[in-house]
Amino acid sequence: MAKKPYVRVEQDTEASEDSSSDADLESGSNNGGESSDEARATRPPMPDDLLCGIDKRPWLPVGLYVSTAAGGAYVLSTIEDSTCFVLVLALYMTSLGCMVGAALMDPGQIELDPEEPMPKRSHKSWQYPQPVRRYDHYCRWLVNTIGLRNHREFVGTLVTLILIGFVGLADDVYMAVELYLKGQIFSYRSILLALHCVYSANLLIIVGPIARIHAGLVGRNEVCQEWKNNIYYVIERDGVMVPVNELDTDDFNENFEKFIYDKSRNPWDKGAFHNCMAFWFTSRWSEDQMGEF
Repeated sequence: MAKKPYVRVEQDTEASEDSSSDADLESGSNNGGESSDEARATRPPMPDDLLCGIDKRPWLPVGLYVSTAAGGAYVLSTIEDSTCFVLVLALYMTSLGCMVGAALMDPGQIELDPEEPMPKRSHKSWQYPQPVRRYDHYCRWLVNTIGLRNHREFVGTLVTLILIGFVGLADDVYMAVELYLKGQIFSYRSILLALHCVYSANLLIIVGPIARIHAGLVGRNEVCQEWKNNIYYVIERDGVMVPVNELDTDDFNENFEKFIYDKSRNPWDKGAFHNCMAFWFTSRWSEDQMGEF
């Protein structure tokens, strides 16, 4: 799997707590861990965060919910067949349900005694007082940490948004042909169609790369926290596979595109089929489920 563009810089621990990357995990960048998730969420806005001088970060979840609901209302208004109407309605309701679930659920905190070790794959998130089991990442679109209990809902959100994008574009093509045949190509309906077409295309452009990353992570049973920190990645040197985290900074940056995922370094990777079955069907709600799968 090709890794995401990233430049590693040398910095002390104190500086790293206050620094952040220009792009977060979900856009495909390696931002160096959970401390950068916190920095991005809590720091003052940078130029890329501003839209007409307004910090757009707090509006990302609002935009996600409103655009999905508005897009659904438009598509449903164009459908006459009752079966298609029910199927499309179910798709949008499932998507909104996954969003709300992933945003509002406790991601899987666990109360531990001070001397008690954390479960494997758990992590202390800046957003919650207790460690989160099977910690994945912080999602700025949902304004919540993704962990053991809401990871499936997060991936469900990605899957349904991709389907919404394709369904929307298909509906737009059908409606464009219908308007053309009726001689209404310059009517107000064509304006709505054009706006929805732009929305659907942008949805696929934005969500597509994110969904591709997470599909790979699920298939390899690799959580984002491990992926961001290059735990299972190596590079070939004179016939020997060298862990990339052993490289110096210049060597790391120069050879970033050559990093190779090493399945033998990932004890959780049991093959794509088993990994997907474990992700979707392993029970996550019992108190004794530590997320070590």
